[in-house]
Amino acid sequence: MEEQQSSSKKLSKMAKFSVVLSFTVALFAIVSLIAAGFSQISYAAPTEAVDSFKFYTAMNGTDPIALVGYVEDGVEFSFPYYLGNESSYENRNSANAVRVFCMEHNANIPTNNLNEVYSKSETDSNTMDGGVLYILSQSRVLGGPGIIPQEWIDQIATQPNMPDAATVGDFVETYATQIAIWIYMHDNYYDADHPRLSMEGNGLTDEQAVNIIKNAGALDVSGFANMSAIPTGNLYEAFIKDVIAQANSAGNSVSISLSRTDKTISKVGDDGFYQTSAILVNDVPSGKMSSFDVTLSGLDGAFVVDSKGNTKTHFDVSESNADRDEAKFFIRVPVDKVPEDNKIYKATASVTAQFPGMGAQIYGSGQYQRVVALGGPAQANSSITVEFSDAPDTGMSKAQTIYFIGLIVLLCGVGIVYANAKPAQTEE
Repeated sequence: MEEQQSSSKKLSKMAKFSVVLSFTVALFAIVSLIAAGFSQISYAAPTEAVDSFKFYTAMNGTDPIALVGYVEDGVEFSFPYYLGNESSYENRNSANAVRVFCMEHNANIPTNNLNEVYSKSETDSNTMDGGVLYILSQSRVLGGPGIIPQEWIDQIATQPNMPDAATVGDFVETYATQIAIWIYMHDNYYDADHPRLSMEGNGLTDEQAVNIIKNAGALDVSGFANMSAIPTGNLYEAFIKDVIAQANSAGNSVSISLSRTDKTISKVGDDGFYQTSAILVNDVPSGKMSSFDVTLSGLDGAFVVDSKGNTKTHFDVSESNADRDEAKFFIRVPVDKVPEDNKIYKATASVTAQFPGMGAQIYGSGQYQRVVALGGPAQANSSITVEFSDAPDTGMSKAQTIYFIGLIVLLCGVGIVYANAKPAQTEE
């Protein structure tokens, strides 16, 4: 009798343990499945492009500022420090100021007292050259990593008569950005079908002017009495040339690609629809995409849903949206739209993604040189084709997965109970 009571107690303990184990594993499975359905998206604050601004060249008090490059034999070239909406150099980083760079060397610029308004160019607003955009995105004065390394700027700032490193860095980086744009334009738009970069002046041929710019070994900033020539060495050979080479191979500055982890097609909605596995929208640079839109073609009745099964075509993945979407979607099609055996039905998803702050905008006034500023939206496009047929369901839903795990745990529990009950029955 005592042995039977002992066995019963042991059985009771094991049964309770089995129940607890079953609930624990099932709860873990549910939590894991829910957690797997969510992903975090990093997103940088956008830079907005203004519609128009008043053109100015920067002033240091009453002195206009110009950056002057020198070659060893005394030959020089210069260009103004360009600003929009602000003429004071002290206000160059204010919220109102627009940092702009010249697209056409030696073309005329308006004087500050004209208050000339520059507006977005209708022909260039969405066709920014990827190489120019790459140069702008690298410039430290526009928030990039820098064309000229910081340690080089710090070294220059230790020379006699130099102001603080931040001011020196601003002038040197502005100089490098402008030169990179000019040379890139000269290398890539030297024909009658594109706006030609005019560099002819002072009796020099175009190529002579280019060589002077490439061979400059010192930089002066007129308008700053406390700054003599900065002995920079040949910045073009040391740094600018490499940035231009990278710009030449940059291609599109932003891009997206569409991928699937597998090619399974599942039945959902009480088996009334076929649904693809998740189609992921991968963005380059990563985390810069704010939204994307999906359009379908090729298969009647097909539509797009999100990971929760909601029908939609616009997905907001921006960090500022508390209820932001995941960067993926699914294609569904009613089963009766895929009626024939052994026949493949194809649906093509075309995606257009938005990248705020990753674009650039060209501005003009109609009679003066055009300028370019970083900011505004950029777009990227991609597409993917998915095949459907009347093949049976090849995947399990989340609910089916939970039931399957629960069944395995239940069977394990029964096995444990049986294993502990059998010795007691044998001893009788």
